[in-house]
Amino acid sequence: MGALLCFALALALTLALVTALALAARIGRFDASLPPPSDGVTYLILGSDSREGLSPVLAKKLGDPEDKGDRADMAVLVRVRPDGSSATVSLPRDLIVSDDDGNPERLALSLLKGPDATARALCRSLDVGVTHVVVVRVTALVDIVDALGGITVTLPHALQDKGALLDLPAGTQRVDGLTALALARSRSPRELVDGEWVTLSAEEGARRRTAWTGQILRDVTAGLLAATPVTQARAAWSAAADVSTDEAMNIPDLVALAGAVDRPVPLPVTAVGDLAVVADGDDALREAGLLGCREP
Repeated sequence: MGALLCFALALALTLALVTALALAARIGRFDASLPPPSDGVTYLILGSDSREGLSPVLAKKLGDPEDKGDRADMAVLVRVRPDGSSATVSLPRDLIVSDDDGNPERLALSLLKGPDATARALCRSLDVGVTHVVVVRVTALVDIVDALGGITVTLPHALQDKGALLDLPAGTQRVDGLTALALARSRSPRELVDGEWVTLSAEEGARRRTAWTGQILRDVTAGLLAATPVTQARAAWSAAADVSTDEAMNIPDLVALAGAVDRPVPLPVTAVGDLAVVADGDDALREAGLLGCREP
């Protein structure tokens, strides 16, 4: 999700550069002591599930509305090699990394200590350096979809997911940003097939989330490209409030990131129990040119 949100936001920024100065002031900033890569540029995109300032309905769609702080719902590394080529690798939120004290923790929880703590954990655990960090709240997806007037989805069967507050009839329909978010995050979907509700397997649920995320990215990209300059600027303005970056990153950096983001290659992992995974070698990171970091 993180790559989808950052790509959509950066595309909106690219198409609305006339408002760049105003947008620069709207994007949040944070101090970060980052472990840089040995060469080239590496961006770390973190999709945050922070509930701060959300409506009760949206907070519930993200899970327990009482949860506090930022957790990394998605982590994506975008590598720009010295020769200008790029690669994108996604990291699972349940990846085990080492914190500053050498203790194991899930990648998702490292963000509670700050984005630079997440970057240091990746350097320490995977030998991956980070030049810039972008934290994107999932509400950015809601803002961009709503600014475009929604997206069109087609369902062969009625679909429900009580946990995601999702209840849609069969057929083609226009949905808003909240519903698009629910589709992309639905973990316990069930369909009405021949008059009976059928709960989808965990594997099918994961496949559907991936498919919905891909469709949303395509529809948002097409919508932004076809939108009027006013709509493009509105989308960028709305979503910018859900984005924060390290102090050294600027609007041209975000635009450059938009050009580098590609379909992510998942980091191969091995399960450790039911709630955690560890990296299965470093071949994917090596192929992307991500290996090599220096302590800040």
